[in-house]
Amino acid sequence: MLNPIMLETAQMLEQHPIIYEKESYKCKYINVLEYFVRKYSKDDLWARETLQLYIKKILGRTESYQYKNFDLHNDSKSVLATKFRPFKFFSYRYCLIYDCIFLCAYEDRKKAEQIFSELSSIYHKRYLKKIRQVFESLYNPDNSLGEIEQIRDMQYYWNKNREFIQKKPLKVIITANMSAGKSTLLNAFVGKKVNKTQNDACTAKVHKIVNKPYYVLR
Repeated sequence: MLNPIMLETAQMLEQHPIIYEKESYKCKYINVLEYFVRKYSKDDLWARETLQLYIKKILGRTESYQYKNFDLHNDSKSVLATKFRPFKFFSYRYCLIYDCIFLCAYEDRKKAEQIFSELSSIYHKRYLKKIRQVFESLYNPDNSLGEIEQIRDMQYYWNKNREFIQKKPLKVIITANMSAGKSTLLNAFVGKKVNKTQNDACTAKVHKIVNKPYYVLR
């Protein structure tokens, strides 16, 4: 089963904070994501395929990744651990909330509450107030989290996605005679070749191109 609304969302992966972490850590992080996808969204085609996109984008290759006998309480400790970089302590505990709920319950707060409740059980009690604040910000854009630098960009992308899918869609139909330049025009609008172009009937079937709310330049 596929939620078509989610096809309109853009992914938060181009500048994901863990992309430059060690491979062993990234595998453990993705293990947590897969645990929640398997438990809460196993029949959601979008969630399963987007998880595969996370694996490919974050790891760069899938051969090194394996999900086997994963135990949330024991195997997630290193994912939530505080790390040290010169002059700065940090962790990915807040990113994990965004990713788990984005994959499994973006449009379903009731399910998100269940996921958050289970996630909360693996956090130290001193973080419970802050992670609740992070969770509330997902469904209330007025909740500012500017002081948590780690997830500032993720909150921005999340809110942009929500604003976009809540807007009334604007539909534009492009139709003309064969070889009039329809595909070329659409390719120019998009900025890259998404439609085949040739001096022949190469786009005889009706198809739809859906816009995305943002694009991150690297």
